[in-house]
Amino acid sequence: MPDVLANAGGVVASYFEWAQDLQGYMWETELFQQRLEKAMFDSFDHIWTRHKQLNVTMRETAIAVGVERIAEATELRGLFP
Repeated sequence: MPDVLANAGGVVASYFEWAQDLQGYMWETELFQQRLEKAMFDSFDHIWTRHKQLNVTMRETAIAVGVERIAEATELRGLFP
């Protein structure tokens, strides 16, 4: 498990807390855990798939996936044509 992905769990949990605050509604603990688990498993699966394609370490793959996502978001938003 790359450290980049492991640390992302805390970021995802913080995002979920922020979303709850915006909604003014606290999720049940089980729902919170289910959503966090799904997000982390989906992320791991994506990184594992890219790891096999890129043939680099899992940590390097996790960083590459992060950079790819930022590049895609930047392109879609049209910030840098």
